[in-house]
Amino acid sequence: MSSIRATRLGFIYQDKFALLQYLTLLQGRKKVLEFYVDYPLPNSQKSIDIRLIQEVDGEVLETVYEVKTGQGFKTDKKYKGTSEIREAVFNIKEYCTGKTNILSAIVLSPELKGKVSDYWNFIQAIECSSAYQGAVVNSCEQLAKLLNLEDLTDAKKLYKLFKNVQIHISDSYSDALNGDETNCSPMDNQIIAILREMNYVFKVDAFEYELPPSLLYHSLLQTMTHKVGTAENLTECLDNCITEFFTRRRLIKRDPTMIFHTINSEMVEVFQKWKGQLPVMSSSINTTVSFLEGGNTV
Repeated sequence: MSSIRATRLGFIYQDKFALLQYLTLLQGRKKVLEFYVDYPLPNSQKSIDIRLIQEVDGEVLETVYEVKTGQGFKTDKKYKGTSEIREAVFNIKEYCTGKTNILSAIVLSPELKGKVSDYWNFIQAIECSSAYQGAVVNSCEQLAKLLNLEDLTDAKKLYKLFKNVQIHISDSYSDALNGDETNCSPMDNQIIAILREMNYVFKVDAFEYELPPSLLYHSLLQTMTHKVGTAENLTECLDNCITEFFTRRRLIKRDPTMIFHTINSEMVEVFQKWKGQLPVMSSSINTTVSFLEGGNTV
């Protein structure tokens, strides 16, 4: 595979994963205040892959993700390790230092599990531990050598860092096509299923063949692509994309009395009212991590 194609597939995977997280929060009627993809860092050429800010129990909670895909994963020959893992850890450490009410996660596509087995085993040992002792100390020391970060050579400091970073490798996050007539991946199917459920919000379940949810899916991806790296909050753009899609569905009836802007205003009102309702899930559920559920999380 060419490096150009691998890079493009990596960006697509990141955008799909980001969209899935946003829609999952939306489906749970979580209050998302801000949502960014490739959020640029000041005075730097670097960015945070995904940054979202939501309101949880009256408090503002920030979550940042670094997303890595098997299609574009780089191997660092100098250190005989995986340079992107080091880059992800470094970015999260730098961004989260000194901040409160912040969660962080490194997401690896399932195809990467074999390539990061050494990292994965050591990280899993740390995550499953209750104290910095015994075999855990050795895991931290070995992981410090693998990461080879100048300001993170102390094994105990590395232990504290990884106790606060979620690592996700899940088959449900796979973007490998399933080979059937739909030619969709597990991640595609999850996104389309959520968009299809929105029929019940707008009560426009007719004309799915004329305007299938897959069209809305690609429209949302395109909307994100135009805004990545701009530090522009994507919530309004994505919500507008959804309401305009269901407005067009209703207009298929070709009733001459229907006007796009009138119907769209009604859709926006319905959508905002639905978003303002209490979440469907029980309040006993940990809302700060519910959108990260599924698959193997250590």
